[in-house]
Amino acid sequence: MRASLMSGLLGGVCLLVAAAADQPDLVDLRRFVPSLRFEIRYATTNNFTGRQLYPDARCFLRRAVAEQLEDAQRELQAQGLGLKVFDAFRPRAVQQTMWSMVPDPRYVADPAKGSRHNRGAAVDVTLVTAAGNRVPMPTEFDDFTERAHRDFADLPDEVIRNRDLLDAVMSRHGFVGLPSEWWHFDATNWAAFPILEAAPPPPLERHTVPREHPRLLGSRAELQALARERPAAYARMKQVAQKDSGDPWALTLSQALVAAIEPDATLAGKVRGRAMAIVDGPIRRGHVPFATDLALCALAFDLCHEAWSAADQARFHEYVNRTVDANRDSETHVFHNGWYGYKQWGIGLAAYASYDENPRAPQILAALEQDYNERAAPALELAGTGGGWAEGYYIHYWLYEWLFFCEVARRCEGIDYYAGAPGCFGQRALASAFEMFPGLSDYGSRRPIPMGDGGGRVFGGDRDKALAARRILVNHFRDDPGHQALHAFNETTPRSSVGDYAYKDFLWRDPTVPARPLTSLPLAHLSVGAGHVYARSSWAEDATHFFFQCGDRFTAHQHLDAGHFMIFKGDELAGDGGHYDAFGSPHDINYHLRSIAHSTILVEDPEERWPAIRAGNVTSNDGGQHHNWRHHNGAAADVVDWESQRRDLDTADLLAFADRGDHLYVAADLTRAYAPAKLREFTRRIVFVRPDTFVILDRVESTRPALRKTWVLQAMKTPERRGEHLVITHGKGRLFVQTLEPKPAAVHLAFGEDLYQIGNESYPPSRNTGPAPECRIEVSPGVARLQDSFLHVLTATDPDTESVPVADVTWEDPDVIVRTDTWEIRFTPADVEFARQPGEPTIP
Repeated sequence: MRASLMSGLLGGVCLLVAAAADQPDLVDLRRFVPSLRFEIRYATTNNFTGRQLYPDARCFLRRAVAEQLEDAQRELQAQGLGLKVFDAFRPRAVQQTMWSMVPDPRYVADPAKGSRHNRGAAVDVTLVTAAGNRVPMPTEFDDFTERAHRDFADLPDEVIRNRDLLDAVMSRHGFVGLPSEWWHFDATNWAAFPILEAAPPPPLERHTVPREHPRLLGSRAELQALARERPAAYARMKQVAQKDSGDPWALTLSQALVAAIEPDATLAGKVRGRAMAIVDGPIRRGHVPFATDLALCALAFDLCHEAWSAADQARFHEYVNRTVDANRDSETHVFHNGWYGYKQWGIGLAAYASYDENPRAPQILAALEQDYNERAAPALELAGTGGGWAEGYYIHYWLYEWLFFCEVARRCEGIDYYAGAPGCFGQRALASAFEMFPGLSDYGSRRPIPMGDGGGRVFGGDRDKALAARRILVNHFRDDPGHQALHAFNETTPRSSVGDYAYKDFLWRDPTVPARPLTSLPLAHLSVGAGHVYARSSWAEDATHFFFQCGDRFTAHQHLDAGHFMIFKGDELAGDGGHYDAFGSPHDINYHLRSIAHSTILVEDPEERWPAIRAGNVTSNDGGQHHNWRHHNGAAADVVDWESQRRDLDTADLLAFADRGDHLYVAADLTRAYAPAKLREFTRRIVFVRPDTFVILDRVESTRPALRKTWVLQAMKTPERRGEHLVITHGKGRLFVQTLEPKPAAVHLAFGEDLYQIGNESYPPSRNTGPAPECRIEVSPGVARLQDSFLHVLTATDPDTESVPVADVTWEDPDVIVRTDTWEIRFTPADVEFARQPGEPTIP
């Protein structure tokens, strides 16, 4: 996905990636582009101020800008050259110091307005040889004379050639030079990035694991101080601890925390007894959450250590070591939730709990850290950059546990696991906020959108885990303005919805994090790794919500759903079809994960056959997308494996993502998600006209005219027909569906017994997993053609609205113009042009 995003034109649609406001997406250039050379002058006294302005020589850029710089470096390396970096992101306080010494806007930006360096969108560089030696340039760095100007001509020919080469290469990769400084380059879209006040905090210094207990969540004194700081949450947690029934994990941890804080020997004894039942039980192995057992025992051991006899401690250490040995080959796929939630978090907690007492604990932790650095962190950056996760909904099942471990590692040993995958963790809280439907749901919870397997359609503890995970990340990135706005979002649900989970509020809800207004959050977000686009009309609870999927393949829990979208207003209107009734069930592999259960395109080739999917038997031809399922996991074990299979797994390209306030424009090429024997092209272009209308233009070319093409919309309720159009009403929302192309169109509604019918077979679910689409709207051309266009206008409203503006289309080859009486959209080959009709108010 990263390479395709930077590839420019593809399928006639241009790249329009706009940065969302306040994204904490600074990356460390030393880690991100290790082939660069560095001489960070402001971390020394060798600069025009004569003072050291930076505390260290770290160097950051916005991720998108760093990717452009990486491309420039790659081109220069092919010529035996490279780049040396003098400066990149600059805190505004440093800008103020510079301005006080040189208040000349030709050379130093006014801190009141902010420098492009302050946005992380500018870089100061020079050319070096492959050996790192600087090539001749007009002046030294930070020379404030005319000789440093880009148009200064009284220079040796070699120097001019070097300056021009640097200009040309940087320009080709999205930079523009500053006229007065030959070394200074701005990203062409620098204005899209907000000013950031400070760099990320420096890496923690590693330290020796404390010998005393408790230590995993803090010392006894620290936990007691936390109880004083958060008395209401502690009181609720104590009420849970005084029960002898309920969720075993919540009960054990609540009792263990209270036992450590009070201290309470009786509670500690109960905790030890519950843990010893696991320690003395059978060793669990394989695809089972053995990590939860390890973590429970580890916290019981650490928080209630005084209750464990020497013999009990020895049995605990033996249990930990035997479980680790039994699961060396378990859950090795780092794109899969099992590595994080079924295995490593519990192994890590158990090793930290038994550190110094279990001789193998340091080696266990070293192996975990090595596997993370070499395999898991690169996977998180590839599939998780932008904070989304290709595995879909499953991130809500494992992320909280993994972050729990990350916090323990930071506290116990000073290891910052977040720094290994900054593009993932730095934006995960924002993506998580976008993954919540607007409005509070059961017991004051927020329901996440369904993505892939799982789905959370009914109330469960996964909603509180999502909240706790956001809290942990907001606490960690608390100095970032974007996370401060996310703190305000978290505070709209200040208590866990499950009463037994009061310990999560106690541990992770930190009211001291500064809060910024929700309105400072962006209204759209791109998770480029997963290929997820999220958008809202506002951050109000009655907002219209949109989700679009255009990612590559990484793991088993993904579906064959490239191009799928969902719309929510008041309630789900366009949803995600089928039920996850069981992994590999007939319904699962023949309907639920297939394209027919999603709002995308089908192309029916009667001769097409699918290989085995997951562990099940494929008997349906749904006309949808294709994937060579090599094993039950469905994709790759790690990044190296993914790259080796890239031809099969790189299945979708995002072509455009531009949020222009009154409208959002996204476009994708989804051709490679289908078998090439039947499909030559499928591009989808969507304009979200805020606050509530979606214009969807699809171009589909099959290999033969006889292959029937079908546009699918997953309707939460069976629509009613109103003339040529359809209206879906569900709870607090309504969706008007206008079909403008194809003409003539054949429209079929599959509902009731027909909903799960494919060909001559029916694949009903074995169980109901919660509210799911009850009707599949199918739109096909009335005439067989090689090429077809599908054009739909979808408008979300409240359930009492009886009509919406009627849309019409005009074809002015190569442009397509869609109009209502309030706005006009022109689809050009490279972009969209949007305008409101005269007299209509503009949405800022």
